[in-house]
Amino acid sequence: MNITFDKFWKMGVKPEMPQYLKNKVQTSNIVCVSLMFIALVYWVVSVVFHPELTFIPLIGVFVILGAGALNFFGAITFSRFILSTVPTALAILYQAYLVKADGEPLVGTMLLALSFSAISFILFDLREGSHVYLPSVVCFLLIACFPYLRNVLELPIDDTLYRSGILYHMTVAIAFALNFVNVVVLAYVNLLSDKQSEVLLSKAEEQRLEMQHKEEELHKNLEELQKAQEEERRRAWASEGFSRFGAVLRRHDGEQHLYDTLLASLIKYIGVNQGGLYLAEGEGKEVQLVLRSAYAYDRKKYRNHQVAPGQGLLGQCYLERDYTYLTKIPQNYVSITSGLGDATPSALLLVPLLYEEEVMGVLELASFKPFPPHVIDFLMKLGNDIAATVHANRINSLTQQLLEQAQEQTEMMRAQEEEMRQNMEELNATQEELQRKEREYMRQIAELEERMQTQSVPRFN
Repeated sequence: MNITFDKFWKMGVKPEMPQYLKNKVQTSNIVCVSLMFIALVYWVVSVVFHPELTFIPLIGVFVILGAGALNFFGAITFSRFILSTVPTALAILYQAYLVKADGEPLVGTMLLALSFSAISFILFDLREGSHVYLPSVVCFLLIACFPYLRNVLELPIDDTLYRSGILYHMTVAIAFALNFVNVVVLAYVNLLSDKQSEVLLSKAEEQRLEMQHKEEELHKNLEELQKAQEEERRRAWASEGFSRFGAVLRRHDGEQHLYDTLLASLIKYIGVNQGGLYLAEGEGKEVQLVLRSAYAYDRKKYRNHQVAPGQGLLGQCYLERDYTYLTKIPQNYVSITSGLGDATPSALLLVPLLYEEEVMGVLELASFKPFPPHVIDFLMKLGNDIAATVHANRINSLTQQLLEQAQEQTEMMRAQEEEMRQNMEELNATQEELQRKEREYMRQIAELEERMQTQSVPRFN
């Protein structure tokens, strides 16, 4: 039963309708029931008191049933128009038959007609435009036409009961009841609309909060995506830099050419204005940071400069073994020379070149723009690669020197060996000559002794 009533109240309601229209269609179904009750009451009254007028409430019954059918088939606007105008028309027609020509209108019936004319305001919404006002205009015209209808339509009926008798009180009561119902229904519709508005506002607020939350999540995801893209771009930039400078460090023609090429390429790659490469040379207390290459504004600079450990920012960077980054550079510390003149840079970065905890040198870079953190990190890692290359070059140079010394010593030993061989040959030749002379001396001695013996033998005759 509840399912049947629910289907009846929602007859003509479609899911795609706006909520206010759904409310109006449901209200029209309630009005159908109310008007059906009034039509049946007047049908009973007509049967009892004046059967000749029973056709009027019967018309109302069929019209109300037709309006319900129109709702069922989706003609909701036409159905509500009928429910807003036909009851007023039937009430005026009923009264026109009762009132004699030039007679006064029946107060109760006229109140009932006015009550019927107010139905359009509870069945139509102001958002529907002319649909609200057209039924009211029709009802006003029907009421205005009453004087003409009473002169045309007249039956020999005693209307005393409608003026002060039981039918008068009944009609007035029905009119007031109908007005009360109109007000209650209108208030209920407004209350329902308010509740639905509150629900809609609550849903809208929830949707707004949800949208705000989703928007915040979207912004967060977008920021994370942008950060990831930026991080990926920085990683790609660093990878490309390591690959590029790794090739420079592997292929070079001499140390000075390496340092000049490396510094020039580095300054262009990171987009700074000036740079210098200092290498630690010497041992023990005699170590000095010597400028091996300087570059500014796409040109190599020829400068002779050296700094002792602990002296100035360069010396401190050497001792501390960590980078130094300044955005407030001391006055006259460094100036960038261009075609426009001299200018003090706004950012200075000193990067130690570390190889196994040993500082091989310091890289000095100056720029008019600040150094981003990822650039500093890139330079610190690249500094280790440069330091390893410097160390390898020094090992190679030392090895080359040792090899040259070994070659010199080998040549010297070969020369000494040849000299010794020659000396030995001369010594051998001398010995052989001495032996020959000795043999010669021995032969001469032998001959001399032989002669002496021969001369010493006596002769006998």
